[in-house]
Amino acid sequence: MNRGIAPRPDRSVGWRIATLNLVGSVAFGAAAIAARYLRTTDEPANIALVNLGTFVGAICFLAGAALLPVESATDAAGFEEEPRTDGPAPTAP
Repeated sequence: MNRGIAPRPDRSVGWRIATLNLVGSVAFGAAAIAARYLRTTDEPANIALVNLGTFVGAICFLAGAALLPVESATDAAGFEEEPRTDGPAPTAP
């Protein structure tokens, strides 16, 4: 039984890479929003958030890129992911 709108993610390397890329994108977006200039002073609105968002975004993208060879090697070796044991087994129609 699906309890939400999105399917429940497995714990595969691909899902981890996608999650890291999503978090990195959100961090870069927060940095871009924080970099807007104030009209009165022409100073960045929040330089700490700009730096933090850029740093976190870069680290997330770097970690995701580092996991790409792992995913590729797993796919090339033909390893199967562990079967899920948290629900009923699928039945044939």
